Amino acid sequence: MSYEFSSKAGCQEYFGKAHDMVRKSVKAFVDKEILPFIDDWEEAGEFPRELYQKAPIDPRQPALVDNPIVPDTDLWMMLAAGVVIICPVIYFYNDLLAMSYDEEFAQIRGVRVKFLYFLLIGLLAVSIVMIIQVVGLILVIALLTIPPFIAEKHANSLFKMMVFSSLLSVFFTLTGLWLSYAFNLTSGASIILVASTGFLIALAFERRTARRPDRGAAALKDPTT
Repeated sequence: MSYEFSSKAGCQEYFGKAHDMVRKSVKAFVDKEILPFIDDWEEAGEFPRELYQKAPIDPRQPALVDNPIVPDTDLWMMLAAGVVIICPVIYFYNDLLAMSYDEEFAQIRGVRVKFLYFLLIGLLAVSIVMIIQVVGLILVIALLTIPPFIAEKHANSLFKMMVFSSLLSVFFTLTGLWLSYAFNLTSGASIILVASTGFLIALAFERRTARRPDRGAAALKDPTT
């Protein structure tokens, strides 16, 4: 009995480069580990259970390490998009700062508020469209909201808030990827779990600080001191 594995399925046109890489790795595994022995397995009526351990379902397996899920072209496009986003932010930083503080005052001072507003929308759209192809919508929303929320509580300037939130995003992403690799978890869910944990810790710390009484004010109200 002969078997044939075809990589040109009828719906292949609907898949992207990542699906094609996974398909190639699976085909290589089937050609090497299954097709040469499938007739013997059918005659014996048994299927070797240890074959599951060799299957390229774990991202740490060489079959998927040699063919990464994220293509190099997407990584280069993300790098180019990052440069395109950072350059206008640096150039228009003072105008963005004025617009963030008081939009009407900035417009009176000659700042092109409408232009900056649509520029921000465009940069945000480019970021979401580019990143969503790699990490998904839920992770994009989490990384766009949680790090700025935490950074806002501990930064006294817009620049520090940008830097701190960027560092937090990097920390959440690397920690989530490490947990995903160490415990064989989904990378996106691991990153969201780390970011959510950081959000809860920051929120608890903020509430605890707000509830702490002012010792100086208490001393002024106490007539015995």
